[in-house]
Amino acid sequence: MAFHYGVIEGLYDQDNQWSWESRNAYASFCAQKGFNFYIYAPKNDPYLREQWHQSWPERDFNQLNTLGLTLKQNHVRFGIGLTPFNVRDLNRKSRQQLKQKIASINQLNPE
Repeated sequence: MAFHYGVIEGLYDQDNQWSWESRNAYASFCAQKGFNFYIYAPKNDPYLREQWHQSWPERDFNQLNTLGLTLKQNHVRFGIGLTPFNVRDLNRKSRQQLKQKIASINQLNPE
């Protein structure tokens, strides 16, 4: 069994949030250090947590897409960590919202 090294961006800190430029630059750092994966899961991304049922604004979605492409070009697997906030029951509405969110994430081609 191979051991995998990687990064999970899971910061809560709004004041020290990574910029998109930093995230993209980190792709080459990960590749140089032999990291296998990068998971985008900052706790301060409301579209992964509190507002998970809403779509990312187009600009943010495009930035995520660019990040995924940059990571893949550097042979680093790309993932996204979704934490649906306040989902207590998976009723018909929340199931549909979750399906829509997963379809949106899948457009980014995570591995």
